[in-house]
Amino acid sequence: NPPTSQLLLKDNPDLKAVVKLYLKLSHAQVDYNSAHEVIIQHLGTTEFPSLHQAQQAVKHLSSVSSLMNDMCVNTCLAFTGPLAAFKSCPQCGEACYQEDILQKSKGKKFVPHQQYSTIPLGPLFQVMS
Repeated sequence: NPPTSQLLLKDNPDLKAVVKLYLKLSHAQVDYNSAHEVIIQHLGTTEFPSLHQAQQAVKHLSSVSSLMNDMCVNTCLAFTGPLAAFKSCPQCGEACYQEDILQKSKGKKFVPHQQYSTIPLGPLFQVMS
């Protein structure tokens, strides 16, 4: 769904700085967390927005969000649609999920070996029209 309210960065200089920082980083999570730690130490505050808040602001501003999908660690295929229930790749036999984590959680925590993101075009076209 498109946003129902306008997010004004000019009213929140910290959020504006966070969005700029997030958009400049190539490895967002690792880089942002490192930069976030330095900024908090430098400013002596714990009130600086998190990576999640930056991502949500960008998502809100652009009205575009991505979907994460599990895929074979060898990039054979994606575990979506008719393959969503598969626990291993039918082409190479590699497990979809990290076995050690699955066993430690007694079959409750499914952490994929690899994921990819897609951006649904429908909402993007709705925003553009």
